[in-house]
Amino acid sequence: ETKFLIGETPFIMYDVGGQRGERKKWIHCFDGVRAIIFVASLSEYDQVLQEDAKKNRMIESLTLFEGILSLVWFREIPIILFLNKNDIFLEKIKVSELGRTFPGYYGGFDAEEAQQYIVKRFLDRNAYPKRRVYTHITTAIDTDEIRQVWEKTKTVILCSNLQDGDLL
Repeated sequence: ETKFLIGETPFIMYDVGGQRGERKKWIHCFDGVRAIIFVASLSEYDQVLQEDAKKNRMIESLTLFEGILSLVWFREIPIILFLNKNDIFLEKIKVSELGRTFPGYYGGFDAEEAQQYIVKRFLDRNAYPKRRVYTHITTAIDTDEIRQVWEKTKTVILCSNLQDGDLL
């Protein structure tokens, strides 16, 4: 649990862990949640899990994302998807084609097309059209970019709170 302020707005963030063994501990963190921030590494499309060398990291992230989206408690909760490590992705895509992991991808080494393909793969997991999924391709070490994305994220969460209170 991490508590912090963005401007004058307090936030509490729970890092629920990335390894499979940590996932059963998550559900208690979500009581009263106003938005879910899901972070996946854009650059790990050609890597495997530390605990299972047969499982691709990006595919595991997609599966986990879909599992979270399918939970009844979150059907009306906005989802903020950060596809992080874009800087690494932009270098990696020049030499490691996305199509090796995703046979349906035919864009070769085109970074923008690969990004759009990955975003679509995540968005396709949303079975509830009323739920909004806000997607941001980010480089966490770019502080200006992260500041802008956090402002947008704060707006999403505040709007969600206003809607819940029938004020919007």
